[in-house]
Amino acid sequence: MWTASRSRPLWVLLAGLPLAAAVAQPAPAPQPSHLEESDHAVTCAALTKAKRYADALVACERVLATAEREARTAEIPPARYQVATILDQLDRDDEALLQLQRVPAEAAAVGDLHRQLYALNRQGNIHSSRGSYERAIECFGEALAVPLDPAEVPTLVHARANRGIAWYTVGNYVNALADLEHAREAYESAGHRNGQASTYINLGLVNEALGELDSARGNFRRALELAEQDPIDERRIAEATHNLGYAAGAAGEYDVAAGYYTASLRFAGDERARARTLNNLGAAYGELGRYEEAARAVEESLAIAGRIGARALEGYALDSLGTIQAYRGETGPALASYQQALLIARETGDRRGQQLTLANLGRLLADTGQPSLATVFYKRSINISESIRADLGALPESRQQSYVQSVSGTYRELAALLIGQNRLLEAQRVIDLLKLQEADEFLRGVRGNGETATGIPQTATEHEILGDYDELSRKAIEAGIELAALEDRLRGIPREERSPADLERLAELRTLLDAMRTAFIAFLSSPEVRDVMAEAQRRIGAEAVELPQLDTIGNKLGELDRKAVVLYPLMLPDRIELLLATPRSEPIHRRVDVSQAELRAAVFEFRRALLDADGDALPLAQQLYDWLIRPIEPELERLGTELILYSPDDALRYVPLAALHDGESWLIERYRISYWTDSTIINLDHRMEGPLRVLGGAYTVPGHSFAIGDETFRFEGLEFAGREMDTIAAMLDGTLSLPGDAFVFDDLYRELFDFNVLHLATHAAVVVGQPSDSFILFGDGRRVTLQEIRSLNFDVDLVVLSACETALGGGLSDGVEVLGLGYAMQNSKARSIVASLWRVSDGGTHALMSEFYRQLAGGASRVDALRAAQLLLIRNDADAVSAANRGVQLAQPVSSRLDHPYYWAPFILIGTGL
Repeated sequence: MWTASRSRPLWVLLAGLPLAAAVAQPAPAPQPSHLEESDHAVTCAALTKAKRYADALVACERVLATAEREARTAEIPPARYQVATILDQLDRDDEALLQLQRVPAEAAAVGDLHRQLYALNRQGNIHSSRGSYERAIECFGEALAVPLDPAEVPTLVHARANRGIAWYTVGNYVNALADLEHAREAYESAGHRNGQASTYINLGLVNEALGELDSARGNFRRALELAEQDPIDERRIAEATHNLGYAAGAAGEYDVAAGYYTASLRFAGDERARARTLNNLGAAYGELGRYEEAARAVEESLAIAGRIGARALEGYALDSLGTIQAYRGETGPALASYQQALLIARETGDRRGQQLTLANLGRLLADTGQPSLATVFYKRSINISESIRADLGALPESRQQSYVQSVSGTYRELAALLIGQNRLLEAQRVIDLLKLQEADEFLRGVRGNGETATGIPQTATEHEILGDYDELSRKAIEAGIELAALEDRLRGIPREERSPADLERLAELRTLLDAMRTAFIAFLSSPEVRDVMAEAQRRIGAEAVELPQLDTIGNKLGELDRKAVVLYPLMLPDRIELLLATPRSEPIHRRVDVSQAELRAAVFEFRRALLDADGDALPLAQQLYDWLIRPIEPELERLGTELILYSPDDALRYVPLAALHDGESWLIERYRISYWTDSTIINLDHRMEGPLRVLGGAYTVPGHSFAIGDETFRFEGLEFAGREMDTIAAMLDGTLSLPGDAFVFDDLYRELFDFNVLHLATHAAVVVGQPSDSFILFGDGRRVTLQEIRSLNFDVDLVVLSACETALGGGLSDGVEVLGLGYAMQNSKARSIVASLWRVSDGGTHALMSEFYRQLAGGASRVDALRAAQLLLIRNDADAVSAANRGVQLAQPVSSRLDHPYYWAPFILIGTGL
């Protein structure tokens, strides 16, 4: 029986993609006066208005024939367009397109720009309804190029809105948002309520795709409010209500979703809308365990979609049906349904559909005992999501981050699957990529390494399997496209008039596709595939993934003159997977059975204890040690480990590894610790050469306050910051200090090329929701944002941010911002960064920084110097602290508690530090 954890994103409820139809322009009647005088023209217009389309077609075709026979060139475009619109109403799409394709050139030749625009927009609508989204985008683009004033021609706005929907469907959310926002503004300016409602619905769909569920619901509710105004617009009431169910389903509120879908069916006035809603209602029932009701609803949706030739809807229904079949343990039928859904998604260019159905295929194969084969489909799913993510660069960072969070579950599932197969190098690679993308969404344009630039690589075996699979898919797609076109054409021909040759070909194509579906299942379960994958699994320990670059980390660790490991804790809903990358060998793996919820709660409480200098942090420090370190303790000891390069995941980013406790000592007392980012490997063994040359500044002015968005920031001068810089200057010849009003960024940056250490004793903060506005504060009140930092060149060995929360900002969530600053500085060529995880004690920082620089001046490495400074505080030797501070005395409450991790643990070293 295939079951899915409710905590991971299935696309069962992301499957109906309930597109709201954009507003289409009314079909204009033929305009030339002498045509209107003819009986046929009058009859054509009257029958069309009465919606007697079959009779209207006969009359309108006579009008067109007369205009063509008598070479009335100005009358041909409106007459042909009228015929095309009636064919469209009769669902004779192929014939409608043949007529519409001739209209633009004919209309342009006689200067009838309006008809040219109408024809292009309607072509786009037909292509969209058939799932030919790329062609639809081309048509809408051509329509928007017609030189007419949008204020006078609403169809131009409709074309832009329609193109936005098509962009959304192919996964290009940046372009979708641009077109839809433009259309929304135009509709609002014109007071076009129906257009506004449709556009709010479609903006909500893009919000949902980006993981912005609150925004999606807000847009759907605005659409519903507009639709319920007098006169009531039942069509858009149905769409808005449907989409509120869609958002509820995406949030896991399946009972709420089912209620919305049921209400929507009462208003669904056309078959397409009904099919869409039945599909998602069935998906909701499936998640609620109501499988019989679910299957009935989805099968009805599938039948409607097939009958009206709605290929995209057919694909969504097939994916939903596959999920329901999987829930019921019907593995063979589920595989066939997913395969059909995937073929349609590939045929229509629906990247998101491919990404999610591939993940479903992988999930089903994994849960039915085929983990190696499941890996093939998971990897392809992730690489498609990477291609979508790559297109989001123009969006604000917060919106990019929402998308990454919405797909990160698939990365974690693949990593867990690889770990379960003991394919630890590959799992390490997936984790690296996920962490890079999380940081990339926090701060765009970060620099990865050569490995992360290639996505998730396939093994040679996987390439072989995918090659055979893709050939099967190619043939099936070709047959599917031909079948869909033939069915569309025959649908408009009375049964008695259909040719024997067409009917024979129809039967051949259906038989061929049935055989290919059978072949797909046979392919996945064939002895050849099983043997190939089994052999690959047997060989995987020796040859890894046949990609030597995955050995880079282990080889690099082996080149160091101290024994180092890289620790990756991967948080999953029901456990932690610990990966330990070791010198010149495959990583070591350990599983820890603790739920994500329990771990996050412990992290939250531990952080609270760390922030209270009078609190007791030991119990939670020991608990986290038992989860993160004790399972690998024997390996650390066997390897003689001296240095742990730490790559934390999820909420673990909020607490320092140094502050874990084994019952006898803090972890920092046993090991050196540096935080690993994916670009660290580039300069892992970099050493500082020559004397320390420190350029620094101190925020000693009275203070500044300002607002960024809805957040107000207030900062006061740091009492010990000036003393801190004075101590460093007294200790190290050649130090240049810019205190108070002289602490100006432009002056500091101008001097930087002469120094190898940049020390900023100032405030810095991460702006939640607007990461690019996060900043470092200077004495003249200037805020240098992380967006600016990315474009600068901090070509120094070390940046020290002796400040407040310089690695962290905002509420406790998944902590992607913690290493975001490290990426930003490394992207600006700083080899290593010292930053803080919480608002630190000014006096305590002075003591720690003084010892840190004393150690550096004596030749210690960065990681050794930071550890020595932390140990100084842990031992809480008043004389040693006073000596480190060069006689500066600390206040009694501080000096008596320096051994508490509140004072020594917040500072972390990010990047190279050997």
